Amino acid sequence: MKRKSALWVLLVLALVIAAIGFVIWRATRMEDGVLVYTDKVISSEAAAYVYASGIVVAAEDRDVYAEVPGVVKEVVVELGQQVRQGDVLATLDSQALDQQLSAARLQLSIAQETLKQAQSAGKLNYDLPLKTATAAYEDALKLVADQQALFNAGAISQSELDQTKRQLERAETEKLSAERGYSSYGQESTLRIQSLSVSSARLALEQLQSQKDKLTLKAPADGVVYAIHTKPGELTAQTLPLFSIASSDRLKVSASISEYDIDSVAVGQSVIIRSDGFADQYEGQVTYISDVAESLVSGQSSETVVKIEVSFLEQETKFRPNYSAAIEILTAEKPAALMVPYEAVYTDAAGVRRVFVIEEGIAKERLVTLGIEGDLNVEIIGEGLAEGDVVILNPTETLKDGDPVKVIEVE
Repeated sequence: MKRKSALWVLLVLALVIAAIGFVIWRATRMEDGVLVYTDKVISSEAAAYVYASGIVVAAEDRDVYAEVPGVVKEVVVELGQQVRQGDVLATLDSQALDQQLSAARLQLSIAQETLKQAQSAGKLNYDLPLKTATAAYEDALKLVADQQALFNAGAISQSELDQTKRQLERAETEKLSAERGYSSYGQESTLRIQSLSVSSARLALEQLQSQKDKLTLKAPADGVVYAIHTKPGELTAQTLPLFSIASSDRLKVSASISEYDIDSVAVGQSVIIRSDGFADQYEGQVTYISDVAESLVSGQSSETVVKIEVSFLEQETKFRPNYSAAIEILTAEKPAALMVPYEAVYTDAAGVRRVFVIEEGIAKERLVTLGIEGDLNVEIIGEGLAEGDVVILNPTETLKDGDPVKVIEVE
Protein backbone atom coordinates (compact mmCIF):
# COMPACT_ATOMS: atom_id res chain seq x y z
CA MET A 1 0.00 0.00 0.00
CA LYS A 2 2.85 2.32 0.90
CA ARG A 3 4.46 1.50 -2.44
CA LYS A 4 1.36 2.61 -4.40
CA SER A 5 1.21 5.86 -2.42
CA ALA A 6 4.83 6.68 -3.37
CA LEU A 7 4.09 6.10 -7.05
CA TRP A 8 1.08 8.41 -6.86
CA VAL A 9 3.25 11.12 -5.27
CA LEU A 10 5.84 10.87 -8.06
CA LEU A 11 3.12 11.02 -10.70
CA VAL A 12 1.61 14.14 -9.15
CA LEU A 13 5.04 15.82 -8.99
CA ALA A 14 5.66 15.06 -12.67
CA LEU A 15 2.31 16.59 -13.61
CA VAL A 16 3.07 19.71 -11.54
CA ILE A 17 6.49 20.16 -13.21
CA ALA A 18 4.95 19.72 -16.66
CA ALA A 19 2.28 22.28 -15.83
CA ILE A 20 4.89 24.79 -14.65
CA GLY A 21 6.89 24.25 -17.84
CA PHE A 22 3.78 24.75 -19.94
CA VAL A 23 3.00 27.98 -18.11
CA ILE A 24 6.53 29.28 -18.66
CA TRP A 25 6.38 28.30 -22.34
CA ARG A 26 3.05 30.08 -22.75
CA ALA A 27 4.45 33.12 -20.92
CA THR A 28 7.35 33.41 -23.34
CA ARG A 29 5.26 32.67 -26.42
CA MET A 30 2.58 35.29 -26.00
CA GLU A 31 0.21 36.11 -28.73
CA ASP A 32 2.40 39.05 -29.74
CA GLY A 33 5.56 36.91 -30.02
CA VAL A 34 8.49 35.19 -28.28
CA LEU A 35 10.30 37.45 -25.85
CA VAL A 36 13.88 38.03 -27.08
CA TYR A 37 16.93 40.17 -26.42
CA THR A 38 18.54 41.82 -29.43
CA ASP A 39 21.56 43.65 -30.73
CA LYS A 40 22.52 45.20 -34.07
CA VAL A 41 24.74 44.25 -36.96
CA ILE A 42 27.58 46.74 -37.12
CA SER A 43 30.16 47.49 -39.78
CA SER A 44 33.60 48.01 -38.26
CA GLU A 45 37.26 47.25 -38.60
CA ALA A 46 37.83 43.60 -37.78
CA ALA A 47 41.03 42.11 -36.46
CA ALA A 48 41.88 38.68 -35.13
CA TYR A 49 44.78 38.00 -32.80
CA VAL A 50 46.51 34.98 -31.38
CA TYR A 51 47.85 35.63 -27.90
CA ALA A 52 50.85 33.91 -26.35
CA SER A 53 53.68 34.43 -23.90
CA GLY A 54 57.33 33.75 -24.45
CA ILE A 55 60.91 34.42 -23.45
CA VAL A 56 63.20 37.04 -24.98
CA VAL A 57 66.36 35.43 -26.33
CA ALA A 58 69.31 36.62 -28.35
CA ALA A 59 69.05 36.18 -32.09
CA GLU A 60 72.67 35.07 -31.91
CA ASP A 61 74.58 33.49 -29.03
CA ARG A 62 78.37 33.62 -28.91
CA ASP A 63 80.55 31.11 -27.07
CA VAL A 64 84.04 32.29 -26.13
CA TYR A 65 86.86 29.73 -26.26
CA ALA A 66 90.51 29.92 -25.25
CA GLU A 67 92.57 29.93 -28.43
CA VAL A 68 95.65 28.70 -26.58
CA PRO A 69 95.81 26.34 -23.58
CA GLY A 70 96.59 27.89 -20.22
CA VAL A 71 95.58 28.47 -16.63
CA VAL A 72 92.88 31.05 -15.87
CA LYS A 73 94.45 33.90 -13.90
CA GLU A 74 91.46 36.22 -13.50
CA VAL A 75 87.77 36.41 -14.46
CA VAL A 76 86.79 40.08 -14.69
CA VAL A 77 83.05 39.80 -15.52
CA GLU A 78 80.03 38.57 -13.60
CA LEU A 79 77.03 36.51 -14.60
CA GLY A 80 74.39 38.73 -16.23
CA GLN A 81 76.83 41.58 -16.89
CA GLN A 82 76.30 43.70 -20.00
CA VAL A 83 79.49 43.87 -22.10
CA ARG A 84 80.63 45.67 -25.22
CA GLN A 85 82.58 44.17 -28.09
CA GLY A 86 86.25 44.08 -27.11
CA ASP A 87 85.67 44.18 -23.34
CA VAL A 88 88.03 41.91 -21.39
CA LEU A 89 86.33 38.81 -19.96
CA ALA A 90 89.28 36.97 -18.43
CA THR A 91 93.06 36.64 -18.57
CA LEU A 92 95.20 33.51 -18.61
CA ASP A 93 98.51 33.15 -16.79
CA SER A 94 101.37 34.44 -18.98
CA GLN A 95 104.44 33.84 -16.80
CA ALA A 96 105.99 31.14 -19.00
CA LEU A 97 105.17 33.07 -22.17
CA ASP A 98 106.65 36.28 -20.73
CA GLN A 99 109.97 34.47 -20.26
CA GLN A 100 109.88 33.25 -23.85
CA LEU A 101 109.12 36.78 -25.03
CA SER A 102 112.11 38.19 -23.13
CA ALA A 103 114.37 35.59 -24.70
CA ALA A 104 112.94 36.30 -28.16
CA ARG A 105 113.47 40.06 -27.77
CA LEU A 106 117.09 39.44 -26.75
CA GLN A 107 117.61 37.12 -29.72
CA LEU A 108 116.26 39.77 -32.10
CA SER A 109 118.54 42.44 -30.62
CA ILE A 110 121.59 40.18 -31.04
CA ALA A 111 120.68 39.39 -34.66
CA GLN A 112 120.13 43.06 -35.47
CA GLU A 113 123.44 44.10 -33.92
CA THR A 114 125.34 41.34 -35.76
CA LEU A 115 123.80 42.45 -39.06
CA LYS A 116 124.69 46.06 -38.33
CA GLN A 117 128.34 45.14 -37.70
CA ALA A 118 128.53 43.04 -40.86
CA GLN A 119 127.04 45.88 -42.87
CA SER A 120 129.58 48.37 -41.42
CA ALA A 121 132.51 46.07 -42.21
CA GLY A 122 131.34 45.46 -45.75
CA LYS A 123 130.82 49.16 -46.32
CA LEU A 124 134.37 49.93 -45.25
CA ASN A 125 135.73 47.36 -47.76
CA TYR A 126 134.05 49.15 -50.65
CA ASP A 127 133.78 52.74 -49.48
CA LEU A 128 137.47 53.74 -49.88
CA PRO A 129 137.93 52.27 -53.39
CA LEU A 130 134.80 54.07 -54.55
CA LYS A 131 135.98 57.38 -53.12
CA THR A 132 139.43 56.94 -54.71
CA ALA A 133 138.03 55.98 -58.13
CA THR A 134 135.57 58.88 -58.03
CA ALA A 135 138.32 61.39 -57.22
CA ALA A 136 140.55 60.02 -60.02
CA TYR A 137 137.68 60.27 -62.49
CA GLU A 138 136.96 63.88 -61.53
CA ASP A 139 140.69 64.74 -61.89
CA ALA A 140 140.76 63.14 -65.32
CA LEU A 141 137.70 65.14 -66.39
CA LYS A 142 139.41 68.37 -65.34
CA LEU A 143 142.63 67.39 -67.09
CA VAL A 144 140.85 66.67 -70.38
CA ALA A 145 139.14 70.07 -70.19
CA ASP A 146 142.49 71.81 -69.61
CA GLN A 147 144.21 69.87 -72.40
CA GLN A 148 141.36 70.65 -74.78
CA ALA A 149 141.87 74.36 -74.15
CA LEU A 150 145.64 74.08 -74.77
CA PHE A 151 145.02 72.09 -77.96
CA ASN A 152 142.60 74.74 -79.20
CA ALA A 153 145.27 77.36 -78.53
CA GLY A 154 147.88 75.30 -80.46
CA ALA A 155 150.00 74.72 -77.37
CA ILE A 156 149.85 70.86 -77.50
CA SER A 157 149.56 68.24 -80.20
CA GLN A 158 146.63 65.95 -81.06
CA SER A 159 148.49 62.93 -79.72
CA GLU A 160 148.92 64.58 -76.32
CA LEU A 161 145.18 65.39 -76.16
CA ASP A 162 144.25 61.79 -77.16
CA GLN A 163 146.49 60.39 -74.44
CA THR A 164 144.65 62.50 -71.84
CA LYS A 165 141.26 61.25 -73.09
CA ARG A 166 142.41 57.61 -72.78
CA GLN A 167 143.31 58.31 -69.15
CA LEU A 168 139.74 59.63 -68.61
CA GLU A 169 138.27 56.44 -70.10
CA ARG A 170 140.33 54.27 -67.72
CA ALA A 171 139.30 56.43 -64.75
CA GLU A 172 135.63 56.12 -65.71
CA THR A 173 135.90 52.33 -66.00
CA GLU A 174 137.51 52.07 -62.56
CA LYS A 175 134.81 54.32 -61.05
CA LEU A 176 131.97 52.17 -62.51
CA SER A 177 133.65 49.04 -61.17
CA ALA A 178 133.94 50.58 -57.70
CA GLU A 179 130.28 51.62 -57.79
CA ARG A 180 129.16 48.10 -58.68
CA GLY A 181 131.24 46.70 -55.87
CA TYR A 182 129.83 49.21 -53.38
CA SER A 183 126.21 48.50 -54.35
CA SER A 184 126.61 44.73 -54.30
CA TYR A 185 128.28 44.35 -50.95
CA GLY A 186 124.85 43.77 -49.35
CA GLN A 187 124.39 40.71 -51.53
CA GLU A 188 127.32 38.84 -50.02
CA SER A 189 126.42 35.51 -48.43
CA THR A 190 127.40 36.65 -44.94
CA LEU A 191 125.08 39.63 -45.07
CA ARG A 192 122.23 37.61 -46.59
CA ILE A 193 122.48 34.97 -43.88
CA GLN A 194 122.58 37.59 -41.15
CA SER A 195 119.60 39.44 -42.64
CA LEU A 196 117.61 36.17 -42.66
CA SER A 197 118.55 35.65 -39.00
CA VAL A 198 117.02 39.04 -38.16
CA SER A 199 113.81 38.20 -40.06
CA SER A 200 113.56 34.84 -38.32
CA ALA A 201 114.07 36.36 -34.86
CA ARG A 202 111.47 39.05 -35.57
CA LEU A 203 108.93 36.45 -36.76
CA ALA A 204 109.48 34.35 -33.64
CA LEU A 205 108.88 37.41 -31.46
CA GLU A 206 105.69 38.33 -33.33
CA GLN A 207 104.35 34.79 -32.97
CA LEU A 208 104.97 34.79 -29.23
CA GLN A 209 103.35 38.22 -28.91
CA SER A 210 100.33 36.95 -30.83
CA GLN A 211 100.09 34.01 -28.43
CA LYS A 212 100.22 36.36 -25.47
CA ASP A 213 97.45 38.51 -26.95
CA LYS A 214 95.31 35.37 -27.07
CA LEU A 215 95.72 34.96 -23.31
CA THR A 216 93.36 37.93 -22.92
CA LEU A 217 89.81 36.77 -23.68
CA LYS A 218 87.55 39.52 -25.04
CA ALA A 219 83.85 39.82 -25.84
CA PRO A 220 83.24 39.12 -29.55
CA ALA A 221 80.09 41.30 -29.61
CA ASP A 222 77.81 43.46 -27.49
CA GLY A 223 75.65 41.35 -25.23
CA VAL A 224 74.95 39.84 -21.83
CA VAL A 225 77.15 37.23 -20.16
CA TYR A 226 74.62 34.52 -19.39
CA ALA A 227 77.00 31.65 -18.62
CA ILE A 228 80.50 31.41 -17.10
CA HIS A 229 82.10 27.98 -17.35
CA THR A 230 85.45 28.64 -15.68
CA LYS A 231 87.14 30.16 -12.62
CA PRO A 232 90.66 31.26 -11.64
CA GLY A 233 93.15 28.42 -11.36
CA GLU A 234 91.41 26.12 -13.84
CA LEU A 235 93.16 24.78 -16.91
CA THR A 236 91.45 25.75 -20.15
CA ALA A 237 90.49 23.34 -22.91
CA GLN A 238 90.25 24.68 -26.45
CA THR A 239 87.18 22.50 -27.13
CA LEU A 240 85.07 23.81 -24.23
CA PRO A 241 83.57 27.33 -24.02
CA LEU A 242 84.62 29.54 -21.12
CA PHE A 243 81.85 32.13 -21.54
CA SER A 244 78.48 32.35 -23.30
CA ILE A 245 77.27 35.76 -24.44
CA ALA A 246 73.78 36.55 -25.66
CA SER A 247 74.00 39.26 -28.25
CA SER A 248 71.75 42.13 -27.15
CA ASP A 249 71.82 44.05 -30.42
CA ARG A 250 69.46 41.54 -32.06
CA LEU A 251 66.67 40.09 -29.94
CA LYS A 252 63.74 37.78 -30.60
CA VAL A 253 60.89 36.21 -28.66
CA SER A 254 60.62 32.44 -28.47
CA ALA A 255 57.02 31.36 -27.84
CA SER A 256 54.75 28.33 -28.06
CA ILE A 257 51.43 28.39 -29.94
CA SER A 258 48.64 25.88 -29.32
CA GLU A 259 47.94 23.40 -32.10
CA TYR A 260 44.42 24.87 -32.28
CA ASP A 261 45.75 28.33 -33.19
CA ILE A 262 48.84 27.55 -35.24
CA ASP A 263 46.94 27.25 -38.57
CA SER A 264 46.16 30.97 -38.43
CA VAL A 265 49.79 31.96 -37.75
CA ALA A 266 52.15 32.62 -40.67
CA VAL A 267 55.64 33.95 -41.19
CA GLY A 268 55.59 37.69 -41.84
CA GLN A 269 52.57 38.52 -39.68
CA SER A 270 52.74 41.64 -37.53
CA VAL A 271 53.14 41.26 -33.77
CA ILE A 272 52.81 43.57 -30.77
CA ILE A 273 55.32 42.72 -28.01
CA ARG A 274 54.54 43.79 -24.44
CA SER A 275 56.03 43.34 -20.99
CA ASP A 276 54.56 43.28 -17.50
CA GLY A 277 57.65 45.12 -16.29
CA PHE A 278 57.18 48.36 -18.26
CA ALA A 279 54.53 50.16 -20.29
CA ASP A 280 56.42 50.37 -23.59
CA GLN A 281 55.32 48.11 -26.42
CA TYR A 282 57.23 47.23 -29.57
CA GLU A 283 56.46 46.02 -33.05
CA GLY A 284 57.66 42.63 -34.18
CA GLN A 285 57.22 40.09 -36.94
CA VAL A 286 56.83 36.31 -37.04
CA THR A 287 60.08 35.06 -38.56
CA TYR A 288 60.05 31.31 -37.82
CA ILE A 289 57.52 28.52 -37.30
CA SER A 290 58.76 25.07 -36.38
CA ASP A 291 57.84 22.13 -38.58
CA VAL A 292 57.60 19.90 -35.50
CA ALA A 293 55.00 19.99 -32.72
CA GLU A 294 55.97 19.42 -29.09
CA SER A 295 54.16 18.23 -26.00
CA LEU A 296 54.15 20.86 -23.26
CA VAL A 297 53.60 19.20 -19.87
CA SER A 298 52.19 21.26 -17.00
CA GLY A 299 51.39 19.37 -13.82
CA GLN A 300 48.98 16.54 -14.64
CA SER A 301 48.03 17.92 -18.07
CA SER A 302 49.82 18.32 -21.37
CA GLU A 303 49.26 20.44 -24.47
CA THR A 304 50.51 20.10 -28.01
CA VAL A 305 52.26 23.28 -29.11
CA VAL A 306 54.41 24.57 -31.95
CA LYS A 307 57.47 26.76 -31.38
CA ILE A 308 57.62 30.12 -33.16
CA GLU A 309 60.05 33.04 -33.14
CA VAL A 310 59.19 36.73 -33.32
CA SER A 311 61.88 39.26 -34.23
CA PHE A 312 61.88 42.83 -32.96
CA LEU A 313 61.59 45.42 -35.72
CA GLU A 314 63.35 47.94 -33.47
CA GLN A 315 66.85 47.22 -32.17
CA GLU A 316 66.72 49.64 -29.23
CA THR A 317 64.29 48.23 -26.64
CA LYS A 318 64.02 47.87 -22.89
CA PHE A 319 63.94 44.11 -23.26
CA ARG A 320 66.96 42.00 -22.32
CA PRO A 321 67.67 38.31 -22.88
CA ASN A 322 65.58 36.06 -20.57
CA TYR A 323 62.87 38.72 -20.02
CA SER A 324 59.32 37.39 -20.31
CA ALA A 325 57.16 38.87 -23.08
CA ALA A 326 53.49 38.83 -24.08
CA ILE A 327 52.81 38.77 -27.80
CA GLU A 328 49.72 39.57 -29.88
CA ILE A 329 49.92 38.15 -33.39
CA LEU A 330 47.67 39.86 -35.93
CA THR A 331 46.36 36.90 -37.94
CA ALA A 332 43.64 38.64 -39.98
CA GLU A 333 42.16 42.09 -40.51
CA LYS A 334 39.56 43.92 -42.60
CA PRO A 335 38.86 47.66 -42.76
CA ALA A 336 35.10 47.03 -42.79
CA ALA A 337 33.24 43.85 -41.86
CA LEU A 338 29.71 42.99 -40.70
CA MET A 339 30.05 42.06 -37.03
CA VAL A 340 27.65 40.65 -34.42
CA PRO A 341 28.08 39.42 -30.84
CA TYR A 342 28.95 35.74 -30.56
CA GLU A 343 25.62 35.24 -28.77
CA ALA A 344 23.76 36.05 -32.00
CA VAL A 345 25.10 32.97 -33.81
CA TYR A 346 23.30 29.64 -33.40
CA THR A 347 25.01 26.43 -34.50
CA ASP A 348 22.87 23.32 -34.88
CA ALA A 349 23.91 19.69 -34.45
CA ALA A 350 24.95 19.48 -38.11
CA GLY A 351 27.31 22.41 -37.71
CA VAL A 352 25.16 24.82 -39.73
CA ARG A 353 25.39 28.38 -38.42
CA ARG A 354 22.58 30.91 -38.59
CA VAL A 355 21.44 34.21 -37.19
CA PHE A 356 17.89 35.56 -36.88
CA VAL A 357 17.10 39.13 -37.88
CA ILE A 358 13.83 40.83 -36.98
CA GLU A 359 11.70 42.25 -39.78
CA GLU A 360 8.37 43.81 -38.73
CA GLY A 361 8.23 41.70 -35.58
CA ILE A 362 9.02 38.44 -37.39
CA ALA A 363 12.21 36.34 -36.94
CA LYS A 364 13.94 35.80 -40.28
CA GLU A 365 16.60 33.12 -40.56
CA ARG A 366 19.94 33.90 -42.29
CA LEU A 367 22.52 31.20 -42.91
CA VAL A 368 26.01 32.50 -42.27
CA THR A 369 29.64 31.54 -42.18
CA LEU A 370 32.02 33.05 -39.67
CA GLY A 371 34.93 35.25 -40.69
CA ILE A 372 37.32 37.15 -38.46
CA GLU A 373 36.77 36.39 -34.79
CA GLY A 374 37.42 39.24 -32.39
CA ASP A 375 37.34 39.36 -28.60
CA LEU A 376 33.59 40.18 -28.33
CA ASN A 377 32.23 40.13 -31.87
CA VAL A 378 32.55 37.87 -34.88
CA GLU A 379 32.31 38.61 -38.57
CA ILE A 380 29.29 37.07 -40.32
CA ILE A 381 29.16 36.41 -44.05
CA GLY A 382 25.87 35.61 -45.74
CA GLU A 383 23.00 36.77 -47.91
CA GLY A 384 20.38 39.24 -46.73
CA LEU A 385 22.49 40.94 -44.06
CA ALA A 386 23.26 44.64 -43.73
CA GLU A 387 24.59 47.11 -41.22
CA GLY A 388 21.91 48.11 -38.73
CA ASP A 389 19.94 44.85 -38.93
CA VAL A 390 18.49 43.82 -35.56
CA VAL A 391 19.62 40.30 -34.58
CA ILE A 392 18.28 38.04 -31.84
CA LEU A 393 20.68 37.08 -29.05
CA ASN A 394 20.93 33.51 -27.78
CA PRO A 395 18.46 31.95 -30.23
CA THR A 396 17.43 28.37 -29.39
CA GLU A 397 16.47 25.39 -31.48
CA THR A 398 12.81 26.13 -30.84
CA LEU A 399 13.01 29.46 -32.66
CA LYS A 400 11.96 29.05 -36.27
CA ASP A 401 11.98 31.21 -39.36
CA GLY A 402 8.73 33.23 -39.41
CA ASP A 403 8.08 33.13 -35.64
CA PRO A 404 6.65 36.37 -34.21
CA VAL A 405 8.92 37.93 -31.58
CA LYS A 406 8.75 40.71 -29.03
CA VAL A 407 11.90 42.60 -28.12
CA ILE A 408 12.67 42.95 -24.42
CA GLU A 409 13.68 46.54 -23.89
CA VAL A 410 16.89 46.95 -21.88
CA GLU A 411 17.20 50.24 -20.04
